Amino acid sequence: MSARTQTVESLLRPAQTNLDLYRQLHGLGYTEKQLIRIRDGYRLVLSLFPDRFRANGKPFVAHLVGTASILAAADARPEVVTAGLMHAVYDNGDFADSVGGATAAHRRAVGDCAGAEIEALVAAYHRLRWKRAVVAPLLQSGEAFPREVQEILLMRIANEIEDHVSLGMRLCNETRAAQAVPRDMYIALARALDRPDLAQTLVAAYRETDAAHWAAPFAEAHTASYRVVSNAGMTGSQHLAAALRAAMRKLRRLARLSS
Repeated sequence: MSARTQTVESLLRPAQTNLDLYRQLHGLGYTEKQLIRIRDGYRLVLSLFPDRFRANGKPFVAHLVGTASILAAADARPEVVTAGLMHAVYDNGDFADSVGGATAAHRRAVGDCAGAEIEALVAAYHRLRWKRAVVAPLLQSGEAFPREVQEILLMRIANEIEDHVSLGMRLCNETRAAQAVPRDMYIALARALDRPDLAQTLVAAYRETDAAHWAAPFAEAHTASYRVVSNAGMTGSQHLAAALRAAMRKLRRLARLSS
């Protein structure tokens, strides 16, 4: 097996639990301080995604861990790896105020946990509207990307790879919106970042997904991430609060699709 093939294999088999992520990062030479920051980031996302699952039934936290693991395997800076672990908090995190987005209070909570630099990366990831009309000019400019842009694009590519891990996009009914970034643009972005290993990993992930016809009969019907909340012992006001939170999240998703 060639070194490049080994790299693709490792990128397609990322850590899925905090325990495996800690072991991976320790093996990569992360310091105690860096590992503690990762642990604190994991604690935060665990509190913000306690009952949320990807459309294929995979725990959302596992997706976050996997994204961080892919970034680490791709030699991203430790700060970017931690940001990758937290990348979806402003889009899907269940903050106590039930309000979505990068509000001042939410940014303080993330900054207090991870520090200003990592929070800024998470906020930049959130701000970048991920659709064809935004990505196409980046590819057409022909100019070198500033470091922060490179790192946000690397996070996006890692997120895309993680979505396809273990046939994740085959085992659900999730469909990308018409304006979403198509596969060929992800591959072109990886090449524009001079990351042929990531481009090859994307190609392999898409090929494996398309070939897995056997998985179609038992794919989940969900089209987006969802929550599984136990209703046992809930009062009427708690039911109402849960319903309001769900409605607000749906409005946020609709607003993102229309923006």
